[in-house]
Amino acid sequence: MNALRTTRRHKATLLAASIAAALIGLSGCVAASPNTQNVGATKSGTQSTRAESSAPSSSASPSESAPADPTTPAPPPGPDPATLNQPTVVYLGANWKIKPSTTAKVTITVETPNPGVPHGDVSLLKDGQAYASATLNEAGKATFEIPGLTPGDYKISASFAGNENYVAGTAATKTLHMMTEKEANPPPPVQGNGVPANNQCPSTATACVDLTDNLTWIQSDGQVTYGPVKMIAGKAGARTPTGTFHVYLKQKMHYSKEFDNAPMPYSVFFVGGVAFHQGSLSNPSAGCVHLSQTSAVQFYQMLSNGDTVYVYGAAQY
Repeated sequence: MNALRTTRRHKATLLAASIAAALIGLSGCVAASPNTQNVGATKSGTQSTRAESSAPSSSASPSESAPADPTTPAPPPGPDPATLNQPTVVYLGANWKIKPSTTAKVTITVETPNPGVPHGDVSLLKDGQAYASATLNEAGKATFEIPGLTPGDYKISASFAGNENYVAGTAATKTLHMMTEKEANPPPPVQGNGVPANNQCPSTATACVDLTDNLTWIQSDGQVTYGPVKMIAGKAGARTPTGTFHVYLKQKMHYSKEFDNAPMPYSVFFVGGVAFHQGSLSNPSAGCVHLSQTSAVQFYQMLSNGDTVYVYGAAQY
């Protein structure tokens, strides 16, 4: 009997222990959070692996490209082809007759037929030699000073160095004349000795031509040395030009190719094809100054290359 009771108690104890263990396991499953199954179910390797594989991945797929860094600057754009190698024109500007002891000023201007203003460096040349260089301002200009010039003529030119935007160029050579004191301060025009009262010929001229009164003469330092004598000049449509000129060619007998080799004895050329020469004093010329034979010989003998010829007035025929 005793042995039977002991056996029954032992079975009851085992049954109670099994029920308690089942209750404990059930309460652990209910309390576990879905996101912490890998922690609360360490007894089951399968559960831990399943929980870990269900978590979202923090790394991007290798096939996905990373977005561009907004802080990295974009590469600068290349030059606009329309702005490259633009044509230019170079100009020289100055007072080309300078009084003694005056500083000459020369301005170089670079322009383009296209929109915009050229930029870059320019050089000034005096008598073919580099004199000074400068950078163009915002208006495309650069001004140079040339002090200390002595009386005489100077050949002035300029060059533009060019760059990737503007083509290099040069300016046409011009002559800068530094006057003597006599040129700068000439005595008054000659009066008397048959010279017209309205004489406009400066005393610095060697030969004077008055188209209004049909007179011409030769003078030296303001004093008449020959004339005045009668002359006749260019006809309507072929007027003799007015202004200051210089003798550049003398030919004792010249033949005009323009007028069927017409003879022009004692020719003294002072501008283009215009000359003093022997010719009719009753018929206007094609631009030349006609003289009598006697006067033509005197003008041919007394005038030299480089002498100044001043023509003024207006023909009345």
